[in-house]
Amino acid sequence: MEQHHEPADSYEAIAEAASAMAAAARSGDRNAWVSARAVCLAAIERARGVDAAPVGVTLFHPRRLRLLKRILADDAEIRRACSPSYARVEALLAAGGDPAAGPR
Repeated sequence: MEQHHEPADSYEAIAEAASAMAAAARSGDRNAWVSARAVCLAAIERARGVDAAPVGVTLFHPRRLRLLKRILADDAEIRRACSPSYARVEALLAAGGDPAAGPR
């Protein structure tokens, strides 16, 4: 028998896995990161099988927005921790520089 899952429950599972990936990236624990990534990928696959939001529930539901913001923040943290060059590009963009123009 197939279980019914709400779309926001799928976002919750992805958010928890993304948080675990960010913690592993911060600590430099590659094994934990690989394990959390596998959990995250499985949660994403499960989310693909979940029905779309019921009529009357918008993409802007507060819980969904909160979870998406959390996922995106963790994703940015993972990228910063795993790729020092990403941090340099981020710093350039924050300073108003053009990464395509190269160093000044």
